[in-house]
Amino acid sequence: MTSSVSASNRSCYPRTAPLAAHSSNPRREVRYGCVKFSWVTFSCQRSRAPDVPLQDCWHNVVVSNVVPLNAAASPLRILVVDDHLDGVRSLVQLLRARGHTVAFAINGFAALEEARIFKPQVVIVDMRLPDMTGIEVARQLKHEPDLVGVRIIALSASPEYLRKAEDNGLVEFVLKPATADVWETLLEGRGKRAADNPGGS
Repeated sequence: MTSSVSASNRSCYPRTAPLAAHSSNPRREVRYGCVKFSWVTFSCQRSRAPDVPLQDCWHNVVVSNVVPLNAAASPLRILVVDDHLDGVRSLVQLLRARGHTVAFAINGFAALEEARIFKPQVVIVDMRLPDMTGIEVARQLKHEPDLVGVRIIALSASPEYLRKAEDNGLVEFVLKPATADVWETLLEGRGKRAADNPGGS
């Protein structure tokens, strides 16, 4: 707010003057006695990536409609749950390059909410998350009525979690960092066939 006052007229108005009410007009002026007040108002909007739905801005990106040339024969709906952003980004890009539809979350509560909406066929979940363990996420996913039969793959950089995963019914375990061949075999090769035929037929 700026004001200009003539030195010879300082005594013809009080020391303070009321301000005009806020308006959508970016520039306003008001006179009070011999003083003219002027000000400019600004509006602030939350910024987000272009063309990204607001509700997905914090943990998901736009899914491309382009089908890659090396797409998997049977693309899957995969949810990746990990709080290591670099690892999430790399794995999501790798899976999408194979033609899978991929969503991701960076904590357990976000994963449960995303799973209810996204309804994945496969969930890849890190064993250590900031708000709960991967085992707790897996346990709650198995009780979701719309996720009956969902395939859950445990993920960790610590081999010690292999035994914990097995003790809690998570028979598929991947040690980080895993190569593209490991994921391709697990999701599209022998691992997929074993998941489709749990009885070994």
